[in-house]
Amino acid sequence: MPQILVPGAGYICFSRQLDTRLLETMRGWVAGVLLLFLGASSAWAQTFGDWQVSGDRNFRVATTENNSGSILGYYCDHSQRDCDFFFMPDKLKCNEGTRYALLVNGGRESSARSAICRRLDWSPSHQFANTFDSTDAVRRQMLNADSTSLGIARGTGADSFGVSKFSMQGFRAAYDKVNREGRGSRSDGGGPRDYSR
Repeated sequence: MPQILVPGAGYICFSRQLDTRLLETMRGWVAGVLLLFLGASSAWAQTFGDWQVSGDRNFRVATTENNSGSILGYYCDHSQRDCDFFFMPDKLKCNEGTRYALLVNGGRESSARSAICRRLDWSPSHQFANTFDSTDAVRRQMLNADSTSLGIARGTGADSFGVSKFSMQGFRAAYDKVNREGRGSRSDGGGPRDYSR
């Protein structure tokens, strides 16, 4: 039975006769709610290709959602000097504090990445996400995938993998926007780097 994740409400199941346009509209609503996590303090929102960026002076997030409802994102909490990539698969839940192995394909490479399940404290529904270990290699692979696509596979805990594919159209511009902040701070101490060479 088709499902959609509604922040704060969990998964809602629909009958197969549900109009596809309604389901797509609801997915758009879910993405919009995620982007409005800042509530009344949200100063702006902007779209770059298939990526949406929102935030204020101290906090910014960029997200893209695929057709199945999985979300790939990048956020920076400039007040905490913390930036992370995160992945929210549409049907796979994660247990807080648990490490997961992810297979990432795109950006001219295939790699195994480590992620930990963390509560997204900035989200009003305090959702959980697989946050990537912050390494230069993760940033480079994501930036090199700009204008193409990126695939992520995560074990289901049984004998299979859940696979999500994301459009990276507009990612570099979204990444740059998230990293821009009045004082120019970033978790690694520097501004965005050019990994296209």
